[in-house]
Amino acid sequence: CLSCHDGSVHDTRDKVCNDPGHRIGNIPSDRVNIPENFPLDDNGEMQCSTCHTPHAIKYSKETLVEFFLRAPNKDSSLCKSCHISTTGGITKGHHPIEIESTTVPPVIIQAGGKFGTEKPNEIICETCHIPHGGINNKLLVLSVEDPGTRSVLCEACHTKNPSLTNDKKTTHFSHPLDILPGKAAQIPQQWANGEQVFLGTSGELVCRTCHKPHYAEDKEFLLVEHRGDDSLCTQCHREQSRITGSSHDLRKSAPEEKNILNKQAQETGPCASCHLVHRGVGDFMWARNLETNDSSSAQFCANCHAQGECAEGSLPGDFSHPMGLPLSENLDPITLPLFDQTGKQNPRGTISCSTCHDVHNSRSLQSDNSAGGATAELFLRIPPNQDPSAICIHCHREQGEIVNTKHDLQLYDRPFTNALGNTPQNGGICSPCHVAHGAATRQYLWPGPSYRTNSVEIPGEGEPHSTVMAIMCTTCHSDGAITSSTVPSYAFHPAGLVFPESTQSLIWEQFPLFSASGSLAPDGDVLCATCHNPHQWNASAKVATSGTDTEGTILSSFLRQGIDRKLCASCHGEESLFKFLYFHRLNSRKEISFPQLLRKR
Repeated sequence: CLSCHDGSVHDTRDKVCNDPGHRIGNIPSDRVNIPENFPLDDNGEMQCSTCHTPHAIKYSKETLVEFFLRAPNKDSSLCKSCHISTTGGITKGHHPIEIESTTVPPVIIQAGGKFGTEKPNEIICETCHIPHGGINNKLLVLSVEDPGTRSVLCEACHTKNPSLTNDKKTTHFSHPLDILPGKAAQIPQQWANGEQVFLGTSGELVCRTCHKPHYAEDKEFLLVEHRGDDSLCTQCHREQSRITGSSHDLRKSAPEEKNILNKQAQETGPCASCHLVHRGVGDFMWARNLETNDSSSAQFCANCHAQGECAEGSLPGDFSHPMGLPLSENLDPITLPLFDQTGKQNPRGTISCSTCHDVHNSRSLQSDNSAGGATAELFLRIPPNQDPSAICIHCHREQGEIVNTKHDLQLYDRPFTNALGNTPQNGGICSPCHVAHGAATRQYLWPGPSYRTNSVEIPGEGEPHSTVMAIMCTTCHSDGAITSSTVPSYAFHPAGLVFPESTQSLIWEQFPLFSASGSLAPDGDVLCATCHNPHQWNASAKVATSGTDTEGTILSSFLRQGIDRKLCASCHGEESLFKFLYFHRLNSRKEISFPQLLRKR
């Protein structure tokens, strides 16, 4: 054959000689059925003459078979006479043929692909395959593995956002294609069934990575591997696979919850309740209805954690850690992720739910005795290190100096429970005064009083003091509370003071003033935290090693400045400092306590 087809008689070298063509010189596999009138050579191998004959054959009156074939090839009928095992469509694990395509991509026609004649845009074998002049040894008309330089065969029809539905409610956000795997995925060399993982020529994820057009293990979506439970997802996204069996695995926590395809969680794997590979809505291939156009990661969380939704038992509460805020300028860089308005990670983004919570990793921390010792899963990004507040201190590092001081209630033998029922041991070192979700106040995320309900009686003032800052401090520093030994029985520093304009700015720079709601206010009141920093035992040394048995001095006691550094004199002048030190020295020999000293003065 090649003695003529080398160009001496008819130049077909571009197809017959140069480009990959149908194999010759091979014994047909057991997947192929060779008709009797298709001869093999003496060794049982295929040759050009197996399909072709040098003599014209008629298949109807005055009509010859094209290309000197041994049988007509109407709509790939010749192909199907041998390759009978690749027919049958998805029920047999093959890409369907003899069905109508919604489009006829010009790039396929230009590459030599054909469509059938029995139906409009009918898909046939030769839509994807060509016997001579193929792009690779699979005889494909276009590449499936080289998206960097060629048109991709699958994408020519299916596009990069394929869908099998005409439902306009789904916007068909699909798994990214033609890109290198990112940090979120670890691609194995082989799937669990032993099938070699198919990647692009430069290691890209392509359609063939997950799908197999012939002899697919999964008969519905032509997946290359199918063990159920979203096995393809979890083999690559191993970190995210930790969701399996947690409360975020809706098969366990809400088995009847449905995704946008009306599939119940108990019918799918752990991923499909929230993500759909090809038919998601919005970013993250979301599998649930989004009520707004808000693409922030908090919106996706609120899809379940809202009234009337499947996670309404775990609502963040009216007052939670603020969202959508950038990091404070005085805050050191942190390793927790920030997010932009589209919900994507961005180092210049803002705080979102996913900044602290890893929705795929439960990180069980708390024991719920009311549920028979069940474990509450907090899905925190920072390992607890035996303290759930570790993630708080990771950002609020200066406040972390409270550890091992008298304000570290984990050191006390006397039991303490905040208003949400958390002890310092299971709620974390911060939990007596702050909670990330379900706080009673917006300011300071205070969980609410556990010993007092709404106000604090101020000795000598006659009326309850209802400022948030005062209530927070006297929740512990009051009779019968956990720190009743340090009750400010000498009464509060007078509130509602008006400072001279000449000193107001100076005082405000060094000592905060507070409004009734507890917010910082230049024209606010003098309250406990004006002079005291509850997170810092010693302003001078900044060493958090006091312990519960260390009595405070005029240099420590959570003061913002030691007395020696003019704490009182900053507002009252040098004379007041001299008088205070004189009385302190005079009475120190008689072991008069600090409150007694002030009352005596």
